[in-house]
Amino acid sequence: MGERGRGPVPIDAVCAGLYTPRMSRQIAALALLCALGAAGCSLPRITEPTNAAQVDNAQQPALVAPTLGAPAIQTTRSNDDIATEVPPPPENCPPPPVDVPIPPIDDVLNYGDFFIEYLNLGGTLERLAEHAEELNLLGDIGVPEGFMRPDLNGDGIPEMVVSLVDWMGSFSEGKVYVAMCEGGEYRLSYASPDRNDFGTAQIDSVFDMTGDSLDDMIIRRRGCGAHTCFEWIEVVVWHEGQLQNQMEDVYFDLPSTGIEFVGPELDGSYQIHMTGNGVASIGAGPYHRRSVTWQWDQDAHLFRPRELELLPSTWRIHFIHDGDQAFTNGNYPQALDAYERVIHDTTLMDWPSAEFAPEFAEQRPQELAAYARFRRILTHLKMDDFALAEVHYQDLIDNHSPGEPGAGFARMGEIFWEEFKISRDFNSACEEAQDFAAANPSEVIEPLDYGYSNLTYTPSGLCPTTP
Repeated sequence: MGERGRGPVPIDAVCAGLYTPRMSRQIAALALLCALGAAGCSLPRITEPTNAAQVDNAQQPALVAPTLGAPAIQTTRSNDDIATEVPPPPENCPPPPVDVPIPPIDDVLNYGDFFIEYLNLGGTLERLAEHAEELNLLGDIGVPEGFMRPDLNGDGIPEMVVSLVDWMGSFSEGKVYVAMCEGGEYRLSYASPDRNDFGTAQIDSVFDMTGDSLDDMIIRRRGCGAHTCFEWIEVVVWHEGQLQNQMEDVYFDLPSTGIEFVGPELDGSYQIHMTGNGVASIGAGPYHRRSVTWQWDQDAHLFRPRELELLPSTWRIHFIHDGDQAFTNGNYPQALDAYERVIHDTTLMDWPSAEFAPEFAEQRPQELAAYARFRRILTHLKMDDFALAEVHYQDLIDNHSPGEPGAGFARMGEIFWEEFKISRDFNSACEEAQDFAAANPSEVIEPLDYGYSNLTYTPSGLCPTTP
């Protein structure tokens, strides 16, 4: 998982004297663990810097921000970011390890109380994880072991974290449990909420996401349908004396999700980029990739999303959508640019492709070109340019004769133009065009059907009226 997702230092690493300055926060806890029976264990000797120059020159290891299916981003953390003073560990926490019976794991979603009771009796996290793995109930996405010991509140005492997943149910369901030592005993400090619509919760990684020098835990939630998987995350942060998920409760539908952590920002926090990459079903049609960026709001103490952004596409139908959206927004030059690309750009991709449906290789691009020519007329009229609108009307009629692909849009254009010339009323002309579309969906509605992941057009959408 890389140095960034650090957990507590294994006892064998301590016995071998393998440590880094970043482990200083956990030495007190390791001393206790050594005293509880690690054979041959001795603590490493720590040499404190004796002057400011030594502190400034101390070399820190490169930290790698873990990502979900995206390249890691490297950064470094200075000594100033590392807490050097931690409170002493409470007595008898953790208790001496003993051979405690493991409570039956009958319900992974309601195992918190059993988990805490087991730890307080002296049960070890390793034995519980081994038992869960034997039962195929251990979460193994992100952290391969399905458990870890991060220090999330900075007190130098590792929390006990385990991910339990029921893989054999009708759909996978699971939960992440976090036990924290308080007052000499373990208490359940966090359990991922029951959100089946957000997928199965599993441990992903641990690093400082918010720039407060405390590690935060990333919980990844993953759910899959018949064709496509979706992912979501929780960012568990120590705040106001407790662990909380600090992702604002806003959901975006991002199929085949890619998640990337980018940073650090000037305040030390990371951004979270989520991208929807597509639906793995032929019925969905070509997917218009989209992304949303979550940014840390220090005042609200939340990761908050920016606006959902459509990413550049090479599919011809998406230029239709982009042009129509620009038209709706009143950005008429941008709408015209998109419509021109639809009509003339031979590099754009068409769906279905000629390889899989050669009979549509010429028909579908011509249908979209006819619709783009119709919308070009509307756009010029909105720009009060009747002369150019008339030129493009004639272009529509000349290029899509009766019986040819796109002829339905040409007929709709004729009806619109005849009414507009008489009334000079844009809305009245559009209402005539809408009536034609409602009566002839196979000619002007169905040619714009590009699968369920794309827009569904209605007669009012083809020729929108304005108040």
